[in-house]
This record gives sequence, structure tokens and C-alpha cells, in this order.
Amino acid sequence: MNWKKLVWLMVFFAIGSGIFLYYELARPVRYRKFVHRDMVSKVPQWIERKYKKNNWEGFVFTGGGGIFRVLWKEVPQSEAEFNGLVKSLQGYRYKFVIPLYSGGEYFVKKNKKGIKIVVVFYNPKRVFWIDMVTGTNTRKYKEIVDNFLLNLKINGVPVSEEARNKIMETDRKISPFFIIDELWFPVIDLAIFAFIIFLMVFVFKIYGRCPQIMDAIICSPMSTIQEKTAMKNRINTCCVCLKGDKIIIYEKGKQRYEINLSALGEEFYRKGKIKISDNVKIWVSNFKAWKPYLPVNPDFHG
Repeated sequence: MNWKKLVWLMVFFAIGSGIFLYYELARPVRYRKFVHRDMVSKVPQWIERKYKKNNWEGFVFTGGGGIFRVLWKEVPQSEAEFNGLVKSLQGYRYKFVIPLYSGGEYFVKKNKKGIKIVVVFYNPKRVFWIDMVTGTNTRKYKEIVDNFLLNLKINGVPVSEEARNKIMETDRKISPFFIIDELWFPVIDLAIFAFIIFLMVFVFKIYGRCPQIMDAIICSPMSTIQEKTAMKNRINTCCVCLKGDKIIIYEKGKQRYEINLSALGEEFYRKGKIKISDNVKIWVSNFKAWKPYLPVNPDFHG
């Protein structure tokens, strides 16, 4: 593999990585209608299971790198229960008061590599707990919570217009670096690869440059050198020059190898391939331009 193929391989890998990230992170969530007794809304088309524990009941939806829960509890004093839940929610970066039915609050914090969103609200008979835990801090998971709230109807009563406006305001008040738009991930990924490829080409240019010599018959900058060891397979660039009956190989403008033309066989005269040792091989760039300057090889008549 020459250095140009290595660069193109990196380019294709970067494009593939960007497409993969877009497909995994930026593809939209599919929703379905949610109906349970007096509640109607929209939930993601994920795996669903019922939840019933400590007087809480509801549903858990799992899939796409997140866990979304819709829970409720019937209590005689829903406001007092709601206030107790709010006091228990400490350490959240963002807190918003949302007038959901009789009252509600919206909490957001970091959760390892992702985010955790909790929304608690109440009406005269019940308290409600909506939460989302994710493995990444992408916006589509917040949208699952918001879409559920914006489409929610309890006993046929929708969320108030004031509450809808407050929910949509949270997008503007939460830092775009805290919850990131999905499209930024493939863009950032491509930018990182572009920087890496730029550095690769820059290093190749340095290693592959030729010294300012006047007695060489012909030189081929940006030729490829491959060195294999037990630990790695190094591909870099070099400059190959023909000086009389000798070939001189330079790296970073400094001489590294010298070899007699008489020591080279058919692979050199046919393909411009120089075998320094079993572990070191060199491919001369623009080798066709060398043909008029090479002596006749008695062992090769191709």
C-alpha cells in the first residue's frame, strides 16, 4: 500500500464513520399513540413493559440508547406528595417551573455520558413522574419527553398553552453544549478526521521531500517506504534519487539508504520496487520517468 492509498483509506473511513454516526445518532425517533385509561399522548416505538412498585405504576419504554418512563401514583394529598418529590430532586443543573395541570417542574442533569430528565407534576388525584435516562446527550431524547408532554391529555384535557410555551422555552435556556444537536456529531467526527488527514499529508510532505542536490540524474519525491517489524507496519514517504549507478533514498532530506543498480532485480525494472531487506521495501513514484535514464538490465528484457 502506498501513502496515497493510505490517505484515501482514511478519507473513506471518515465518510463511513460520519454516515454511521448520523444513522445511529441523528435518525429520528418513531412515535406511536399511547392510550391508557384517561391518559393519551405519544411515546417512542420502543420495547414496552409495565411498571408497578412502591405504589407507583406505569410503563417503561426501552430502546435506541435510552430508557423512558411514564409513572403515576394515586394519593389523597397530591400537592404534598408533589412537593416532597421536588425536594428530593437535588443536584440537577437545570430546573424549570412548568404549569402542568395543577403544577409541575422540569429537571435536567448530566448522567455519566448522557443526560437524565425528570418531570414531576400533579392533579387533584395523582402525582406523575416522567423521566428519561440516556447514554448520550443528544437532543432527540429530550424531544421524547417534550413530545409526550406536548401531546398529553388527561381526561380529555390537554396541556395548557402556557405550559406548552414553557416546555418549548427549555430548548433556548439549556446550553447547546449540554444537550447537543445530533447533526453536530458527524460534523465533529468529519472535522477530526480532516485534521488527522491534513497532519498525515503534512508529515508525508516533510518525509518525502528531496534535498537540493544538483548531481542527481532524476529524483522522485513522495515515494513510498514500508517498514515491517514485529510490532508495527510503518508506511511513510521518502525521496528516491538516481546518481550514476547508485540509488540514494532520503527521508526528511537526509540520506538513509544507498544501493547499487546492479543489486536490483526484475521488480525494480518492471514496477519501480526496491527491496532493501525483507522488512523494508520502497516504491518509486512516477517510475515511468526513470525508464530513459536506466541502463539495460541483462536479467530483464520486459
